[in-house]
Amino acid sequence: PNLGDPIWQNTNSLKAIALQRLNRTEEALELANRIRETEPSDETTLQMVSNIYRDCHQPQFIPTLYENALKKQESEDLYTYVQN
Repeated sequence: PNLGDPIWQNTNSLKAIALQRLNRTEEALELANRIRETEPSDETTLQMVSNIYRDCHQPQFIPTLYENALKKQESEDLYTYVQN
């Protein structure tokens, strides 16, 4: 699969959320990390992966997620997330 493809990123973000809700936290985080490594810039993907990190008590990865997205695409909305 093309790991940089937004459809792949969205689909796997949803899968990671499902894993997290099934209390399969390690698997959810592994998938979230794989997605983060592809440096997504799609806002839906960013929000889903951020929620996974937040719900799994790993918020330290969220700023990097958004900083990498900003490198690809400047957006006022993305700046708002990074500032908070």
